[in-house]
Amino acid sequence: MSGLFHITVEIEYLHPISNITSEDRLQLTLFEPDYKLPTVLGGREVLEERSFLPRFLLSREVRWKDENDKSFTSQQVVDEALSLLINAINDRRGEPR
Repeated sequence: MSGLFHITVEIEYLHPISNITSEDRLQLTLFEPDYKLPTVLGGREVLEERSFLPRFLLSREVRWKDENDKSFTSQQVVDEALSLLINAINDRRGEPR
């Protein structure tokens, strides 16, 4: 999703090994396009990155653990993404968080 100033939140689920979830992660990247660089070279200035590891519960729910081992529901991860986007836009505007 994108906001003012073309600041974008990208949410990507990485599943590198089929049938194994221990290497999976949800990558949340906040960036803005860098029009000075061609897209093949990146074309973006990364403002923040967050990684979440899935933990599947017996109740068939998933919890996401961040780098600090803090647990999040799926809704809380979405809320975190929106919060990052809003804070970045407010920073660009010079408004307090």
